[in-house]
Amino acid sequence: MQINIINVGFLYKLLLFLGNESSSHETLELLHKKHPSINTARELSNYYLKIDDEEKSDNVIQDFFESDKTYSELYKGIRHVKAGRFKLAEEAYKKVLKKDKNNIDALRLLGLLAFKNKNYTIAENLFIKAIKIAGTNILVANIILNRFAASISFIIFSGIGAL
Repeated sequence: MQINIINVGFLYKLLLFLGNESSSHETLELLHKKHPSINTARELSNYYLKIDDEEKSDNVIQDFFESDKTYSELYKGIRHVKAGRFKLAEEAYKKVLKKDKNNIDALRLLGLLAFKNKNYTIAENLFIKAIKIAGTNILVANIILNRFAASISFIIFSGIGAL
């Protein structure tokens, strides 16, 4: 039996809308298993965070990053940042952007790295570009905006600079 990704995706959203969290979760698991994407990985990760299973949440994202070529490169960058190897992280993110200049995740992560390195103007430009690309994807735009707002608040309240 062939699974129709559009129908399963619609069923997931319908079950979620109807408040049937258990069935919507099972449907999302099926969708992610048969057609893994960053969106299904994020949805599953958010679900696990909602039920206080941080380990499962992290594993869903990590497994996806390791299995997808583009996202495995982003995951390498994230690991480099955690180890303090910022230049290698920057190279990993730029490698993704060389293949896809509109990769929102690479732009966002590169923006976070720029902010971490106190390159605030570069960070701002990267966040704004990611928001413009996100367009009507409200969830992604909100995540980027929240990070950008937190960055600006940090600059203002720490006395690093003024707007």
